[in-house]
This record gives sequence, structure tokens and C-alpha cells, in this order.
Amino acid sequence: GGALFCPHTLNNLLRNPIYIGKIRNKKTNEIYDGLHDGIVPPAVFRRTQEILTENNNRNTTRCVHGQYMLHHKIFDMAGNMFTNKTTQKSQARYYFRPGIYLPAGDIERITCTAIQELLDSDIRAIVPGDIAQSWKVVDFANMMYDDKTKLLGTLIDHITYTSGRITYYIRIVPIADELRTPGYTNPNNNATPDATYPNADGTMIIMERRVVINNRVSTNRYEACGNNILTIKENKIGLMRALAYGWRYKNLYEQGLTIEEITKTEHKAERRIYKYMALAYLSPKIVTDIMDATAPAIDLQSLFTIAAKHMDFKEQEKEFYNCNI
Repeated sequence: GGALFCPHTLNNLLRNPIYIGKIRNKKTNEIYDGLHDGIVPPAVFRRTQEILTENNNRNTTRCVHGQYMLHHKIFDMAGNMFTNKTTQKSQARYYFRPGIYLPAGDIERITCTAIQELLDSDIRAIVPGDIAQSWKVVDFANMMYDDKTKLLGTLIDHITYTSGRITYYIRIVPIADELRTPGYTNPNNNATPDATYPNADGTMIIMERRVVINNRVSTNRYEACGNNILTIKENKIGLMRALAYGWRYKNLYEQGLTIEEITKTEHKAERRIYKYMALAYLSPKIVTDIMDATAPAIDLQSLFTIAAKHMDFKEQEKEFYNCNI
């Protein structure tokens, strides 16, 4: 209407995903595909987010560049970039967007594992021979942190994170001589990792990894930085381990030990004993599916809640499977 743009309005305009065909839920901040076509190329929008973040000079924003493997690599589905952030007290590291804290240690660990799986595969099936050869002479597992960071900077174009999924966009490019390992050839030619495929024009490899956000509990031993991000496999192992703790505490209780005696024997807090013991009274169907690794992707804290909330097996199953049984 002829009014001047203020900085706040202009910032919102430049960060609005509507221009790439997306819609943001204002209550949850989640991004969904719109019913309209975008008018700005995603790559231009993504670069805009990078520039906006780089030019953010507010004293209230803490953006740390050192010791972050994936600096300027992680984006949400709208193209907004995650920045580096540390807590003042614990110095825990995060990749941060408003409302989302991704523990850096977990994201970097999952990323390194994904890249290692790719390098261990028969990459000639999806990568040209000369490029595949340069990848096979890289001893990624034994690289120092800085060299791993350089390699990831070469290979990873960008990463998108959405609830329950991490997607890697990996450039199909040769690896520089300085990052290759003299005298080394990767002996592994495993099958291509699941959910790994080239993009339409053959310039990148896309790798998808399902993950679970898991509230910190004492059975997990990861970097102390809020919520954990676990792969589906890691989460399943954690659930199995939790059931084992529950059965152990239940057996000790049935042998005649009091809760107080169990806390002293196990050197654990009373609250933990009660939480895990409740898992020993879960529905046999739930327990079987967890042990067979066929259960839905549920985090451990949610499992604690179900066990404490419901004594009836049908009610447990209804909430666990999120359907009427």
C-alpha cells in the first residue's frame, strides 16, 4: 500500500516458504507442500537463508563456527538453515532453528555412519568409475576430526531435517588427493544402503535415514545435550535394553528385596527403579514386537508413559500402536 518495508517485515518476507510452493503451520512451525507452484527456485531460496544467517549480527545470537562438522549444511524442509549454538553452562553443542535443537554429537555421529556405509558399498553401481575409485581410497573411519569435516564439506551439498527423517544430498564429485589415504583401498563392496539412490539428473546421491528423538534417560550414553537423536536401529536396541532393566528389577523385587534394597544394590535412584520396573508389566504383544524389532518407532520416554499410565493390556496396545485393537 505504499508503506516502507521495515527490517522485520522484509526478513519475514525473505524467509517465507510460500514462495517455493510450501506452507508453514503457524502453530507448530511445520512445513507442508502447498497446492500452489513456487515462484522462486529452491536453490535461490536456500542461498537466501544462508545470507540472512551470515548477516545476522545480533548480540543475542550465538553462532559458533569451530568444531562443527556440518556448518551451514543442515536445513529444514522450508530451506531455513540451522545455525551452530552452544549452551553457556555445559557447552553442549547444537544445530539450532527456532523451536528445534538438534544435538550436534548425535547428528554428526549418524552422518559419519551414513557416509561410511556409502563408502563401504559397491558405489560403482551408482557413481562413475573414476569418481568411485577416488572414494575407495579414502580411509574415512581413521581420519582426524578436521579431515572428516573437510571430506563432508566436499561430499555433502546439504542436509534436510524433518521430524523422523534426515535426508542427505551427496555430490557425485572426486575427492581431492589431500584427503585420500596413500596405500589404502577400501576392501568392502557391500550392497547399496537402504533408501539410497541417485537424483534425476545423476549429479547427487540421495540418502534417507529415519530417526527418533528420544528424551534423555539413563540407559543412553551420548553427549549431554538435551534430547538424543537415534537411528531406528539404535532406538530399538535402547528399548530392548530398557526391558532388560525392567525384568531385572522385577526379579530382584520378587526375590524379596525391597525397593530401597534394590536401589542400594543397583546404585540407582528409586525413581529409576520404579520407571523401569513398570516396563516388566507391559502387554506381551508389545514386548514381543519390541524384542522382534517389529514395533513402531516409539521413543523410550513414551514407553515409560504408557507403562505408568495403563495397567490394562488393551489400553497399552491402543496407545502404543496408535489404533483401536
